[in-house]
Amino acid sequence: MKVAIMIMAAGESRRFSRCKLLAAVSSTETLLSRTVTSALTSDIGDVYIITGRWHEDVQKYQQAGYLTGSSTLHCSSWQHGLGSSIAFGVRKLAASYDAILITLADQIDIDAMQLQSLITAYKGGVVCAKYAGKRGVPALFPKEHFESLKSLSGDVGAKKLLNEGICSIEEVELSSASIDIDTVEELSLWKQRKQGNQKNRK
Repeated sequence: MKVAIMIMAAGESRRFSRCKLLAAVSSTETLLSRTVTSALTSDIGDVYIITGRWHEDVQKYQQAGYLTGSSTLHCSSWQHGLGSSIAFGVRKLAASYDAILITLADQIDIDAMQLQSLITAYKGGVVCAKYAGKRGVPALFPKEHFESLKSLSGDVGAKKLLNEGICSIEEVELSSASIDIDTVEELSLWKQRKQGNQKNRK
């Protein structure tokens, strides 16, 4: 099965007040580079970043030697919302892949093994993360659901399909998928927890 990983990074970062994608999460990583590294390390398939508002910034960052191994696809209609950006990405990739794994750039605690667990759980249908009692992304959609993804619009993302009973869906418990970064304060708290965890392990 030929799979593409589609990292959604098209939004405005309105609550962050600047480009959160390139905000430092450690001395060597930005939010986006951390997500891309997890996707590449999972060795699932080709990695695409769906850009929007901050496309030029991401492109410059990539040209400076970062995000190596991933490709960017610019969604010029990013203002229409996450659903529209997903539909754009799927239209671009559909002809070349058997399945697309959708994840969010700001899901900071999703690692390669967790992405791989979705592939392991695959039985022919959709596979998605489950956290806080609900279905969500990361989620793997095989080709037969590409048309449904292409029909998404506005700010309604893949969760709409996952919770409408479109088919039999395999769920993988991923509590870390509930952690995403929307504000500077949330990123600061995440860093503090990370540093605390590292000290405790020592």
